Amino acid sequence: MNAGHHVLIKEEPFVVAVASQIMPHADSLTASSEISFVDSTAACHVENNVLTFFLVPGVCGAVPLGVLIMSSTNMAIYTVSFAMMKDAFGMQAFGTKGHPSVYMTDDCDAKKGSSRRRGAS
Repeated sequence: MNAGHHVLIKEEPFVVAVASQIMPHADSLTASSEISFVDSTAACHVENNVLTFFLVPGVCGAVPLGVLIMSSTNMAIYTVSFAMMKDAFGMQAFGTKGHPSVYMTDDCDAKKGSSRRRGAS
């Protein structure tokens, strides 16, 4: 942690979890314990890393909760990534529940399976 930022790095599999100063405030929103939107964008770097954003609803729209940088989109890496995001926030993760009631995501089976392993439906 540096100046309120949390950055966790795992080399194998390659995962970086990032939470800026504003992101813990988003985590304190009641909605963060209820629902988290998870969206990934692939092939946006020469290394073909994947960016995954965790967002929660707020009165002014989607509020960033965290960002993951990952080497691929398989279920094992998503499972490690979801755990790292929780570790970046410690006991305050998802409104102190440790996970939201629901992860809203696209049709990616790896994300769906990882979210179930993390306790959400």
